[in-house]
Amino acid sequence: METPNDPKPNPYQAPVVTLQPLDHREAIVGYISGGTTLSAGEGMAWISAAWQLFAKSPMMWILMIVLYAIFYVALAFVPFVGSLAGNLLYGIIGAGWLASAHAVADGKKLEIDYLFSGFKTRTNPLFIIGAFYTGGLIGILILMLLMAIFIALALGASGAIGALMSGDSSELASFAGASIVTFLFVLLIGLALLAPLLMALWFAPALVYFHDEEPVQALKTSFFACLKNWLPFTIYGVVMILLVIVAAIPLMLGFLVVGPIALISVYTSYRAVFISGARP
Repeated sequence: METPNDPKPNPYQAPVVTLQPLDHREAIVGYISGGTTLSAGEGMAWISAAWQLFAKSPMMWILMIVLYAIFYVALAFVPFVGSLAGNLLYGIIGAGWLASAHAVADGKKLEIDYLFSGFKTRTNPLFIIGAFYTGGLIGILILMLLMAIFIALALGASGAIGALMSGDSSELASFAGASIVTFLFVLLIGLALLAPLLMALWFAPALVYFHDEEPVQALKTSFFACLKNWLPFTIYGVVMILLVIVAAIPLMLGFLVVGPIALISVYTSYRAVFISGARP
């Protein structure tokens, strides 16, 4: 019942609409727990699917990779803290690229807003993924440094000093050769340790962001999914290395295309491994 003091509704007033925050995690049906095992040729298919998504909005993808590069270059100018922050944001930034690729695969218009999806949804778990990445890298670097020091001591610092003091070219050549072998050995060990870290990280942001998995479980799932798909990942890695080499030839301008494709391919590989019958 209306009272005399109640304002009368204006029939010509536009309706008030409350906009809900955008959620770029539209339901993905057909999730395969633990992922499936694919044939070797699927590694090439991931890149092909990434190219198809890139081709739908090439200029916007290029703009996004430029902004991405500017962001990390700006962080690099902040000593130590900048690179640390960049690593800690690995999962959050990664979720932004996943959301962007998912939107395009779902037929939506690509917008810059998608890049910030990880700052709006599942931010804390995604940050934990970044912390794991940062801790893993620091651990590998420390181990490589300790190994280099140990090998240097084993070779004999006095012998190195003696070679330098004597000025004998043969002794200097021998010492230089031993140093190069030591460097390559430590580098190979570092790469061997980096591989399982990357395997744990590859699918983890997608599993956390799209399927609400907890960070530790997502890292485990990602590692074993990569392990049982080592053949397609080998093909994928070889093709991507070739694309990177080609991209570097024309004044590195090719990275404006190869860069987005590489980041989109993380999404297309996730869809192929974890979503039943899915092809972006």
